[in-house]
Amino acid sequence: MLAFLILGIVWVSYNVISYQENSKSTQAKENDISIRPRLLYVPLDDRPVSTEVPKQLGNITGMELVLPPNEWIGHFETPGNTKALSHWVLEQAENVDGFVLSSDMLVYGGLVASRTGNLSQEDAMKNLLLLKTIKKLFPEKPIYVYSSLLRLAPTARDESYMEAYTNIRKWAIAKGTDGKEDEASRLENELDSEFLAHYKDIRKRNTIINETLISFVKEGTIDYLIYGQDDAAKFGLHKQEQESLKNSITENIKQNVSLLSGTDEMASLLISRFAVEVYNVTPNIQVVYDSPLAPSWIPPMEYVEMKENITEHIRAIGGRMTENSTEADFYYFVKTKYTPESRSFVHKMKEYTNEEKPIAIVDTAIINKASSMFVEDILHNVDMGSISAYSGWNTAGNSIGLSLSTAIMREVYLETTDDKTMEQKVEQTKHHAELVFRSFLIDYGYKTNAYTWLSEEIKENGDDPLALGDATKKYEAQVQDILEKEAAFIFKKAFEEKHFYLSRNHKASIIIDKLSPFSATLPWNRLFEVDINPSFIIKEP
Repeated sequence: MLAFLILGIVWVSYNVISYQENSKSTQAKENDISIRPRLLYVPLDDRPVSTEVPKQLGNITGMELVLPPNEWIGHFETPGNTKALSHWVLEQAENVDGFVLSSDMLVYGGLVASRTGNLSQEDAMKNLLLLKTIKKLFPEKPIYVYSSLLRLAPTARDESYMEAYTNIRKWAIAKGTDGKEDEASRLENELDSEFLAHYKDIRKRNTIINETLISFVKEGTIDYLIYGQDDAAKFGLHKQEQESLKNSITENIKQNVSLLSGTDEMASLLISRFAVEVYNVTPNIQVVYDSPLAPSWIPPMEYVEMKENITEHIRAIGGRMTENSTEADFYYFVKTKYTPESRSFVHKMKEYTNEEKPIAIVDTAIINKASSMFVEDILHNVDMGSISAYSGWNTAGNSIGLSLSTAIMREVYLETTDDKTMEQKVEQTKHHAELVFRSFLIDYGYKTNAYTWLSEEIKENGDDPLALGDATKKYEAQVQDILEKEAAFIFKKAFEEKHFYLSRNHKASIIIDKLSPFSATLPWNRLFEVDINPSFIIKEP
């Protein structure tokens, strides 16, 4: 560690001097961030959930996100350009009000790159020292960092990789579970020894980097840090790594560190936290579960109970939980596996919307998609203008974070309407409506209604849903056709001619008139992610 410390001092000093020589001023300029805050944001990768969704979140409050050029961001198995990203961050730092940074991108080149051993521990540590340089140059600007805790298995590149993926995952679970020593030994003997050694080295390197991040919080380099546990289970090697990290989080920094289940939502949480702190808003949230059993449920790919994970997500985002309905700014409805017949829960939502407080919805009953009957009941029976957020995307933790972030940004908007022009209110409310629509379209229209059968069709055609390759364009055309039909249904049923209010008093609103044409792409040349940016034509107040 002493060698790393010396290297760090030299590296930071060099970058500070270089920056000072090439900058007209290293002093932070005075910004009126109440008008339009500018947030420098380095994403986890270039998927829509990492790039498009955060930009749309910023649009809800009028906040500007400053992102790196696309060619420097990691794309699936191609790592991002960490050197170019570091220089870009330093060039942009003077003209922004804060930072939300993916350590996985800055250190390894992205989420998928963090699961490989292509980068040595020494080079990883050197890349991390960019954070010290930023803080030394701009000590008054908040730095929020998010880091993934390695999941139980590497990335499944295609269908042929699934067997190795499954076996290493089983071994990692058994290895970290008391009483399963024999099973772990058996599985270890079945695994390729070189592959297993490589896997262990990756876990060790990443753990050292994550422990270093805690030291950065202690010294004041990082103002808030989120660890997100990538796909996991109730038991496994990840639990040992988590306990090690928790033991390093001393009492004086507990309020500055979160450890939660989920990865893809971390950036959205921190972007929303930045808005909460900039605008000095503390949203009060009342959680409403669909069943008394729901709080203690551990969903698939998660390691903690639902209540604990929701509590930690709310803390990370800067919100506050309340059991008092009169204190609540919005209600957070949690759908789980315990209500296959959900009509009564939807009826409860409808009753709550009569109180003229927004409701946000997280749909965690089924992994990687929405609950069909539940969403259909919502579309038919709940006033869409009263829904501040919906998500049923991917894992429960992902859906919790994405829905909470959207709801929080809407809450920040509602708390700051007195400072906005009518034009800003209209534009930001329209952005909010479009993001809610996008969530229903992808999570329900695509993931629930199309993904499974389309995946089977692709396999029957001799193609691989996880690696479409040259067939991508062909299937994009099919996805486009499907989503246009699903969008038309959802729009007609729940958005057309609906009012989205410009303030809490509901005295003025925009009316959704038409859905503009949109295009659908498969950005990672696989079926799992789809990129769409639907927009509305509205009738202004």
